[in-house]
Amino acid sequence: MKLAHFFWSGVRNWGTRLGSVVLFLIVARILSGHELGLFSAAIAILAIAELFADNGIGDAVVQARKLNPGALSAAFLVNLGAGIILGILLFVFAERLEIWFGADGLAPLLRVLSLALILNAASYIAQSIFRREMAFRWLAVRALIATFISGAIGVTMALMGYGAWSLVAQAIILATINCALIWWRAPFNPLVRPDFGAAKGLLRFGLSLLTGRVLYYIGTRAIELVLLYRHSATILSYYVIGSRLYFVLAQMIMAVLIDVSFATLSRIADDRVALQNAFLPMIRTASIVAVPIFLGLAAVAPEACVVAFGDKGEEAAVYLQIVALFGALQVTQHFLSSMLGVVGRPGVATAILAVRAALVALVVLPGWALDPVQLVLLSTATLLITLPCDFYACRRVASLGTMAILKAIAPAYLAGGAMLLAVLAARWALAGQVPDVFLRLAVLAGIGALTYAVLLLLFAPKLVRSQIQAIRARIRGKARAAG
Repeated sequence: MKLAHFFWSGVRNWGTRLGSVVLFLIVARILSGHELGLFSAAIAILAIAELFADNGIGDAVVQARKLNPGALSAAFLVNLGAGIILGILLFVFAERLEIWFGADGLAPLLRVLSLALILNAASYIAQSIFRREMAFRWLAVRALIATFISGAIGVTMALMGYGAWSLVAQAIILATINCALIWWRAPFNPLVRPDFGAAKGLLRFGLSLLTGRVLYYIGTRAIELVLLYRHSATILSYYVIGSRLYFVLAQMIMAVLIDVSFATLSRIADDRVALQNAFLPMIRTASIVAVPIFLGLAAVAPEACVVAFGDKGEEAAVYLQIVALFGALQVTQHFLSSMLGVVGRPGVATAILAVRAALVALVVLPGWALDPVQLVLLSTATLLITLPCDFYACRRVASLGTMAILKAIAPAYLAGGAMLLAVLAARWALAGQVPDVFLRLAVLAGIGALTYAVLLLLFAPKLVRSQIQAIRARIRGKARAAG
């Protein structure tokens, strides 16, 4: 893959996510907690429907060795048919969902958003073909155009007082522009006679992906619907506000670290010694980069949420602290799960996802007398039970020693943990002395960054020097190539 492919893939992933963050930061300050919670609930429900509308076939198209026009046409019809059926069901049962969740005003939002579900379903296969052909530049341009136009309209409508409908309009316009631009440069002819026999392999592969994604949704996002059902749309909005910064950062970081690492490791999957030698430096580097970001975000959450979201941020900070704190562990878990996929045992990773989904269900379904913070904390903490399962599976399946992995990631976690404590101590020491929240955030972030850098150098001096040398070598290599 050429460097340009990585660049444009990064532009598409990072550009659209940054655009969505900017939109969310603006709109979250304008809308009431109830309005924001209603839209968040609608999106959480829509996300379930989109899992089944997509059904993993798009990724199967990207990875398939051979494809014929009939198989692509069949895959397109399966996606579109699923999207239409699910869209109709969402439209018909919207009012019942509103009553069941006790969220007045949810039904109209769901009915309009069902159109976005159908538009997205019409785009999945075409987008996958562009990814397969590595047309990342076009995908990036399309995504940025759609994000900018829809975001501008959404913000304008929010300022005009349209409330949750401003976000609904943004979602519909985004899906419409994405769909229109995809088919403007149609990569295949959907009118070709479908060959469902040739598409069976795509369907089987897609269903295996769908299973994992549904389990992952239960383990990570089902809490949103639980908060709505057991509490209120306003409480849900606080959770969404608090967790949004973490989830966007996690997606952006993992999109780079996991995707590139997975592609590299897949090439040497048959050589176990080379695989082990490559994996440990990768998870070490990923930990050095990601762990301080998430632990630092947890440390400065009270200030960061207020700066980003105003008064609503005060209620949301505790949720950011929880998800960001466990987010550091999620980095390690993602790498271990990816390793299971590299060695051809994705079923093991799926089984671990099933364990976590069951644990989350055990926490949220019985109706324990838990407040919202306790619900989020316990459901997120299920990672502490499943993470050892990932370590064990990698030792048995990929011959990766647990102690070797722990030794690789220990410097980042030790320095990151000390950084977290340093920031907490600094906040206590500065109590009442730095009333300006912007300045306090800058001071605490600076203390955290300095603490992490110094302690990392203390715990792993050779590692730091090797990383600096590697960065210098890459810069020199790019300079020579440019010259």
